[in-house]
Amino acid sequence: MINLVVALQSEARPFIDYFRLQRHDHTRGQSVYLRDHLRLVVTGIGKHAARRACEYLHALGGSSLHGWLNVGIAGHRDLAVGTGVRATRIIDDANGDVWHPSPLVPIPGIAKTICTLDAPESDYPLDQVYDMEASAYFGVAAGFGAGALVQCYKIIADNRISGIGAINPPMVTALLEKHVAAVANATALLTDQIHALRGGLVKNTG
Repeated sequence: MINLVVALQSEARPFIDYFRLQRHDHTRGQSVYLRDHLRLVVTGIGKHAARRACEYLHALGGSSLHGWLNVGIAGHRDLAVGTGVRATRIIDDANGDVWHPSPLVPIPGIAKTICTLDAPESDYPLDQVYDMEASAYFGVAAGFGAGALVQCYKIIADNRISGIGAINPPMVTALLEKHVAAVANATALLTDQIHALRGGLVKNTG
């Protein structure tokens, strides 16, 4: 099972269409879509919402060998709008916690640190990507299984030239549509890694 985690409905729409996902009927307030071995949850904005949604997906059941991929918009001072970024380090600005997504799954995109904030960032003081969900997502998902299967991919939606005020739902959907192939490739890589890990477990217990 691959769990795709996004914050906004406008981020979810391209993946719902591409993967032909169907709305799950029993969601207890969570917007969950699924088909075959792919589940998508729309968390809402912020760390608390991301944490709660990931916990809900985990509660739906399945093997500990789940792939997790957080996809969504983020900001950076210099990177062009539309740039894809893979997280090599994730920092929680509020408490200083740090995570390092495993390089075992070669997610596409420019390698950058993601700093998760409690409020939107419009000054971009450091050469890092700013978002509002990644640290909570990663902290929860990494506790559910193999750390190599937890990854984060962001698309730049704002920078010093085009600020947060220019972001709107149609723009977000258009940006994410351009990265559907990259995300599909990432889910395939995660699936391959799950098979490799499962094969290792079978050998170790055989």
